[in-house]
Amino acid sequence: HCYNKKKIFAKPLKFLFEFEPELKNKTSIEQMIMIDDREDNFKFNPKNGIVIKEYAPDPSNVENLRADDTELLKIMEQLENDIIYN
Repeated sequence: HCYNKKKIFAKPLKFLFEFEPELKNKTSIEQMIMIDDREDNFKFNPKNGIVIKEYAPDPSNVENLRADDTELLKIMEQLENDIIYN
């Protein structure tokens, strides 16, 4: 869900709690991260955002459309390393 007012597009994390109220009992905004290729989506939670490279697939290669989309895998590996070594 996006915030869209006066041509400002963002994804405030508080919206998650509005749409999924049970999350309040399980986590907090401080424990969340957002991963997106658009930094402006982090406008309301800049410390929670990780910017990744935009995915621009080769439309002529439909069979392997997602094979080169590795940004999330890189972030997952980095987070796992941070947990293990910190």
